[in-house]
Amino acid sequence: MVPDGRQAVSLAIADTSGRPVASVDSLVLRPIQAQALRNAGRRDGDALFRVEWTADAVKPTESVASGWSAVLGDDLLGVGAALEMSGVTVDVYPDPAALGDAVSSGTLMPGMAVLPVVPGGAAVVDEVHARVAEALETVQSWLADERFAATRLVLVTRGAVDTGDGVTDLAGAAVWGLVRSAQSENPGRVVLVDTDDVEKSAGLLAGVAASGEAQVVVRSGEVRVPRLARSLPSGDADESATFGSGAVLVTGGTGVLGGLVARHLVTRHGVGRLVLLSRRGADADGAAELRAGLEAAGAEVMVVACDAADREALAAVLSGLPGEFALSAVVHATGVLDDGLFASMTRERVEPVLRAKVDAAWNLHELTSGMDLSAFVLFSSAAGVFGSAGQSNYAAANVFLDGLASWRRAQGLPGVSLAWGLWEQASGMTGHLGQGDLRRVSRSGLVRLFSKEGLGLFDEGVTSGQAVVVPTRLDLGALRAQGAAMPAVFRAIVPEPALRRTARAAESEAGDQSTELRQRLAGLSETETE
Repeated sequence: MVPDGRQAVSLAIADTSGRPVASVDSLVLRPIQAQALRNAGRRDGDALFRVEWTADAVKPTESVASGWSAVLGDDLLGVGAALEMSGVTVDVYPDPAALGDAVSSGTLMPGMAVLPVVPGGAAVVDEVHARVAEALETVQSWLADERFAATRLVLVTRGAVDTGDGVTDLAGAAVWGLVRSAQSENPGRVVLVDTDDVEKSAGLLAGVAASGEAQVVVRSGEVRVPRLARSLPSGDADESATFGSGAVLVTGGTGVLGGLVARHLVTRHGVGRLVLLSRRGADADGAAELRAGLEAAGAEVMVVACDAADREALAAVLSGLPGEFALSAVVHATGVLDDGLFASMTRERVEPVLRAKVDAAWNLHELTSGMDLSAFVLFSSAAGVFGSAGQSNYAAANVFLDGLASWRRAQGLPGVSLAWGLWEQASGMTGHLGQGDLRRVSRSGLVRLFSKEGLGLFDEGVTSGQAVVVPTRLDLGALRAQGAAMPAVFRAIVPEPALRRTARAAESEAGDQSTELRQRLAGLSETETE
């Protein structure tokens, strides 16, 4: 111990063979604040990501275990017929139980089973709830039958994923979120495929199912897979015009994150009027203090009790706004959690979670369709992008939001979905998390965002010019430590671990070449050396 309380240690360093490599007589350690340690090495662009669909990362294999395939449910996409045209023998079964009965009666196990997911023509919200519930129960039934453990279930959608061409199937997008979580909990059992042409893609399905990739899209016959990439700020957006000159409506506006955003809109963006919606309105904890603080900052504020998922109630609120509170932007920041493993999910547990995100977002979309909005911001979650285990219902709801932002932009409307990681500041949805939960989040590679940091990412995200961005901090070391279990979406940003060799092996391999290299480098400048 040195006089000022700092610690001093000596070090002896050896390679794995025990041969000395280096020594340090004295290394003095001084205290450091946890905040400074967390912020060490952080750079702009390290916490804003996007998903890219890469074409050269997967090579479908040519065949699967047996020569026939099963199609489950109503094949409105025509997958069965397309498979038969490609030379595959196909039988159709209403559900996994019927296929199981056939196997018990002597039918060979299929090489793969295909579950087409297609909208049935109902209104968007009803369609989302119906397709998610049907997919939930079918996939649960498949996973529960151990006879299918070696056979992959392939869910096929059309237009549920945005690869630059927009999203046309919003219900299918929600199903992708649901099944991503099922994949995290049941590796290797289920494959997601989105296509633009079922007939041309059918011949690729068997190879894709056997390729090892869990999620693929097929566009013009080309197979692509998701990889996370950094999304650097554009730098040319006019933040002062982002939210327009009218009032900004914030759902969940009296909650922790809604309140942070409301203050930020006033102090950073100069928003002069706010409409804060929440189920309890002015009776919510902290609502009076929030309003007083916003008004002290110069804003006019309306705090309204309204469940945005209730279409009639929301319509009444919007039609009753005073003229000076005409909306120019919307921020949808509300949500509900009901976490649990995929096998334990029920329609009753899925419905409320979908309602808070899906129903409310679609109501806001339709009821503001005649307004000249400058921004339509949706608070989504990285749970949908990464398929967080134990959050299949929440993932489904949030991937719908991602799809809606994409769909709106394809229609020439403003829209951005921010797929947030976990915030440091506990909210109504995350306040229940204990230390065990937080350690689990850390092991997954997600690093919690501080409020100031999150609000900066909010600004970068809404001005990014993209439909969906992922604002989150990642612990690349924790991701790398997962090894083969690391989700494929991270492969582009997590470098392969360096090959470690002992000093003796390295010297034996390099010989005199290493000495020559050191001599060459010794006389160079730093730039030349690099």
